[in-house]
Amino acid sequence: MNWEPLRFDGRPFAPLADVLADPLFRGPCLPPVATWPTVAGVRFEKEVRRRRGESFLPSDLYDGQIVTRAVVPSREENLHDLFNMVAWRAFPKAKAALHRRQYAALCEALGDAPRTTLPNRRLPIQDRLTLLDEASFVLPVSPTWDLSRPLTREDVGDLAPRLIPFGHGLVEFLYDGRAGDGRGFVVPVPMPTATDDRGAVDEAIAELVASDRLPMGRRLGFSFCRSLIGV
Repeated sequence: MNWEPLRFDGRPFAPLADVLADPLFRGPCLPPVATWPTVAGVRFEKEVRRRRGESFLPSDLYDGQIVTRAVVPSREENLHDLFNMVAWRAFPKAKAALHRRQYAALCEALGDAPRTTLPNRRLPIQDRLTLLDEASFVLPVSPTWDLSRPLTREDVGDLAPRLIPFGHGLVEFLYDGRAGDGRGFVVPVPMPTATDDRGAVDEAIAELVASDRLPMGRRLGFSFCRSLIGV
């Protein structure tokens, strides 16, 4: 892992420039979790791993801790978790809505009795939300955009200047180049007006997630994702 803050001055991070200008991200090493700021009432704490075979409730798991305790478990010296914190600072409403919906799905899948293992399969909504959270660009589009129509590569190429990195695994890949599983997603987000203002985008994503209207994203190879933003 190489920590090179000057990379944040590159084009891929331009939509997040105000967040990444914080001195927290400009030091000689990754900032300790204890120094990460509280965001929208949510705080970041060092992860405490559950022992194998120990029983748990949905509220004990990752999304449950966020929703019921306002705590995001995070690993020290971990780029992935650091970029998750960046995503929280850039999109606080969308992130909060995403984890509330994930927790609701988790409760639906697990029930309310203690258990020691997770189900072998996840609900489709859990997969869709995870792709948004981990591997997505969001693409502000017209309010008349047909969400039932899959994005084409031509759509993405034509609208590339409007892409905003959202998924923290994707942001990690854009920073490090070695992270991720080789695919990204572009998720169209209809906006009420022609604006790329990140605050408005944040609210629009939160509304799509809360109302279960999150569209399917266009799957793209990471090499194509990099070419879209000039890296």
